[in-house]
Amino acid sequence: MQKYNEIIKKIVLLIGLIFFLNSIYLDRFDVSVVIIFSTIISWLTLGYFWDITRNFKEVSNIIFFIGIITSFAIFINFGIEQTAFPIGGFLLQSDGIFKAFLVLFLLLIVGFLFRYLHELEPRARDEDISDAISQKEDPLFESDDWELVSEDEIMIDDYEIIKD
Repeated sequence: MQKYNEIIKKIVLLIGLIFFLNSIYLDRFDVSVVIIFSTIISWLTLGYFWDITRNFKEVSNIIFFIGIITSFAIFINFGIEQTAFPIGGFLLQSDGIFKAFLVLFLLLIVGFLFRYLHELEPRARDEDISDAISQKEDPLFESDDWELVSEDEIMIDDYEIIKD
């Protein structure tokens, strides 16, 4: 079943990439940005509901790839303007270039966070606790005839101090 889920997720990415490239070919750059974002959202949603084990490196690689092609589409849409004279000339728009780099930067940061998520997650402490319980420590005092004092006994001063 997990294999079929992976195949369906890859088909979703492939269909999104085909529609993205088709919209780039048709000079519909604004539509291409919508297509690529809807593709990544649907892919992440499928992964959230279907995946039992999370592969954060795969998610980060996809986010890197999506960031690169989305910033390319934004750069083409807002960063370059064709001129009538000279024929085939281009003007670079600083606002569009800034938007493209901002989207690239944000998606790369998110990709790096997913890549190193296993280092940012707190580790499972169950193993540490079971190791600590299984190890018997030597008593701190020579006598084994003592017990821990409770909080109530401390409050009413109903305890005896061991003298070594």
